[in-house]
This record gives sequence, structure tokens and C-alpha cells, in this order.
Amino acid sequence: RKPTHTDTYTHYSTAAPQSTKDSLIRSLTLRAYNICSPQHLHKELIHIKQVLINNGYPLTRITLIMKRTKNSLDKAKASRTNSNAPLAHISTPYYPALAKPLRQITDRHDISLTFTSNKNLRNILTKTKTYPLPHKLKNVIPNTMQRL
Repeated sequence: RKPTHTDTYTHYSTAAPQSTKDSLIRSLTLRAYNICSPQHLHKELIHIKQVLINNGYPLTRITLIMKRTKNSLDKAKASRTNSNAPLAHISTPYYPALAKPLRQITDRHDISLTFTSNKNLRNILTKTKTYPLPHKLKNVIPNTMQRL
């Protein structure tokens, strides 16, 4: 923590909505789980509890929200590890002769494959965006303009 940090947060007795007060507990807890190393996590969670108690938060509410937050983190972590997400993703131009064999290979190895349209002469030569002529622009440095 920075030396100027005061551990002062919205007091529990203020007229703020309950959701705002719960969000404070949740955000401090999430921050601890996301930033702290495992050896310092327990100490940080105890510090957060003490700071919240000093700001008028009831221990039962702190414990409940912290527990829910940890459970949602654990659930999210479990779903990421059990997900059917592919190992990698490949995006390549579509060639009819290669599409089917390539698809078979990537499916066997749990790799996601998408095809893009090929570059052809028409796509290369056709430009739909027009640029103004340099002498028609005022207060513009010519070297910064994009030209075809």
C-alpha cells in the first residue's frame, strides 16, 4: 500500500444502497484474489475484514459476501479448466482443395479453424475510400496524409 492510503471507505451507516456496500466488499476481495500471491492472501483478507469493520460493516455481512465471492471465483476457475475450448485457433484463406483435409487434421487435434476470403485482383485494385486532394485541404501537413 502507498503511505498515503487511509483505509477509509463508504461507511456502512451512510444512505448508500446496500448493493454499493456489498460491491465494496466484493471488489476488495476480488482485488486481493487477483493481485496477492498465495502466501500473502490470507493476511490481506484479514486486513480487509478489519478495515471494513473499522468502517462500520457487520462481520456477518463481510464474511457472507467474501464467501460468495470466493465461491464464484472457484466456480469460474472450474468452468475454465473443464471447458471444451480448443487448444488453438487458425484462420486461413479458403482453398477448396485444402479445406476438407485441413478441417480433418484440425478437428483431430482440437484446433479451431476458420476460413477467410481470398485476396483477388478485384479486392486489391478496388478502393472505396476516397482521399481529398492535398491542395484542397487547409492547415494540413501533406506528409501526414495517406495516399494511394
